[in-house]
Amino acid sequence: TPDGSRIYFGELTNHYVVGRSSEPEFDYPLGEGNAETSYMPDRGIRMNSIIRKAALAWDLGDQNLLISERVTPDSRLLMRRNITERVSHVAPWIHLDSDPYAVILDGKVMWLMSAYTTATKFPYSQPRDGGVNYIRNSVTVTVDAQTGDMRFYLQDPNDPIAATWAKVFPTLLRPLSEMPTGMREHLRYPLDIFKMQSQTYLRYHITDPNVLFIGEDAWNIPTERFRDQEQPVEPYYVVMSLPREDGKPEGKSEFVLIMPFTPRQRQNTVAWLAGRSDGDLYGGLRAYRFPTETLVFGPAQIEARIDQNPGISAQLTLWNQSGSQVIRGNLLMIPVGSSFLFVEPIYLQAENSRLPELVRIVVANGNNIAMEKTLTEAIDVLLGKRQSSLSGAAQQPGQTPGGQTPGQPQPGATPIPAATPAAGATPRPIPTGDLQRLLEEAQRSQQTTQAELDRLKQILDALQRQFGQPTATPTPAR
Repeated sequence: TPDGSRIYFGELTNHYVVGRSSEPEFDYPLGEGNAETSYMPDRGIRMNSIIRKAALAWDLGDQNLLISERVTPDSRLLMRRNITERVSHVAPWIHLDSDPYAVILDGKVMWLMSAYTTATKFPYSQPRDGGVNYIRNSVTVTVDAQTGDMRFYLQDPNDPIAATWAKVFPTLLRPLSEMPTGMREHLRYPLDIFKMQSQTYLRYHITDPNVLFIGEDAWNIPTERFRDQEQPVEPYYVVMSLPREDGKPEGKSEFVLIMPFTPRQRQNTVAWLAGRSDGDLYGGLRAYRFPTETLVFGPAQIEARIDQNPGISAQLTLWNQSGSQVIRGNLLMIPVGSSFLFVEPIYLQAENSRLPELVRIVVANGNNIAMEKTLTEAIDVLLGKRQSSLSGAAQQPGQTPGGQTPGQPQPGATPIPAATPAAGATPRPIPTGDLQRLLEEAQRSQQTTQAELDRLKQILDALQRQFGQPTATPTPAR
């Protein structure tokens, strides 16, 4: 951070370290060397006694703590630097959320951790994972990433379990009102409890006792493809304006955690759940259900449509064969009005490199799919504001098919005449490209209305002139 704070406590800091030793600490790389630093806070165990050094060397199994000349009387031993282990050691009666996150407050890096009080013997409650049938997000913990200082805030004083522990340790749990305002603004809906609520809602969204007993109208968590493997969709955070009951957006964007649902034995999306995080709305849930007459594709259906797209499939196949691996990221479903906008990043990773590169963005909305270099370009293609860079043939990043400028005919190709649409008919673009694509377009057009038969005849005539093959006269569709 700008004030010189460093991260000594985190999610992967699983080993003890000695700060303020005679050996400078690595900070970050420079052009021809490395920047160095030293641990400055007055924290950790002082190494100023031979007895203390011997005890720590015995406990940690490291004789260097006793005999090394680099350990000075001013050195500090930092232990339990993994924030999950550190908090659990102080308060073993709470269960920590699996996804802590870092925020910057007053120039310091602070870890925010949601914590739960749980029980397994709550009456008339269905148990979930691990037999838990009672869970409350009653505590929030902050950990200073440089000093390791912890603060526990009682977020739900009405929870009897947390209230009891607050009486046992009266100085441990602070009121939530004592949390700095800047820190409270970063509170978000906890991930693990939202997953449990989503799993429970799959069945208990049903309000009719008879339907609930029979098991009709039960839902599932949809699946997606990630790294070429099917997996359940994970909840994800988005910034959006939630729709009102009349379907119009509320007008104010907020930070929400969402999860879509699909019917059992089917793959289309029927509903989605949103957990709210902003201000007084924090902790609220809102569920949306699509009308039964509206078909909204689910993640698995969109993944299948991406696989079936000739241009996208050919491009991904080409990249997979050139000493690299295509990684398909998580498919995000972003609610837009009464439907979803699907966004999936495409990464390319070389075989001799572990650093993937974002090369394309796939955007889909219903039957329309686009894959471009940026999200803006993909949305523009989806809305018809620009031409797609894809074709039936695969292409390398940054190149157009066959090295041609988009819209430029290939040498020797016979241009296909444009058709005049019939009155009231919507004109469709005339395809250009190889024989297979033109034949496919001819087959599709043959099944359309009589108003497009003239256009189909022009396409077939162009095929005959270009490839010297006889064509058949189309039969009117019935």
